Amino acid sequence: MSSNPHYPHLLEPLDLGFTELKNRVLMGSMHTGLEDREKNFPKLARYFAERAEGGVAIS
Repeated sequence: MSSNPHYPHLLEPLDLGFTELKNRVLMGSMHTGLEDREKNFPKLARYFAERAEGGVAIS
């Protein structure tokens, strides 16, 4: 399914035994500058929701 011949399994499901990921795309942890104040939590939630909608299997 992957269009990149160097990474043919990147967009294929991955069975971990206890769950299956829809692909092998991971988003590494990063500082967004939104974590330090409670008033920013809704923005932070939207940030992660947008990434999840984009197809990242693990964030």
